[in-house]
Amino acid sequence: MAEVDSVAADLRFVKDALDRKEREARRTPIAIPMLWGVIALAGCCINDFNPRYSWMYWGIVPAIGFVISWLIGGSAMFKAGDYDRETGIRIGLHWFSIFLAAVPVWLLAFAGKINGQEAGQLLVLVSGIVYFLAGVHFDRRWLWPGLVMIVGAGVLTYVTRFGWTTLGVLLFIALIVGFSIPPRPRHVV
Repeated sequence: MAEVDSVAADLRFVKDALDRKEREARRTPIAIPMLWGVIALAGCCINDFNPRYSWMYWGIVPAIGFVISWLIGGSAMFKAGDYDRETGIRIGLHWFSIFLAAVPVWLLAFAGKINGQEAGQLLVLVSGIVYFLAGVHFDRRWLWPGLVMIVGAGVLTYVTRFGWTTLGVLLFIALIVGFSIPPRPRHVV
């Protein structure tokens, strides 16, 4: 009987270790949502107060933010001693999908098929969907910022005065407050 108890204890240890590894892999370093909160807030304010610089800002700053996020996330995984190349690539491709989806939106805008406001709304919608899906698949704390963006993309159609700034503030709050709360452990049944 002692041997059965020993095997059961070993299996519990392995299960707990795997659960810890999964929880840690799904944890987003707080610096990443803080970075994107600042990027979004600044860009949304530019959209409202100095829109002629919006294309330049949104064309450059998110690409730099992506690289910085990649460095922060990779560094956090290395420090945790939990670097998994396949997971890193999967997470990177998930976030890179925002840039892939942005290409046709930019092409439509540059061809004159949609205006800057509509392009911005479509990019916010795409980004919101990607954030929301990150909440489904990686870290649940991405759900609220994703929801703010999805709803905000539609609301921008009707709110013309300081709509972008309001969206930027709400997104900043959703990111900072949401990620200040520790992630809840996943319960596996």
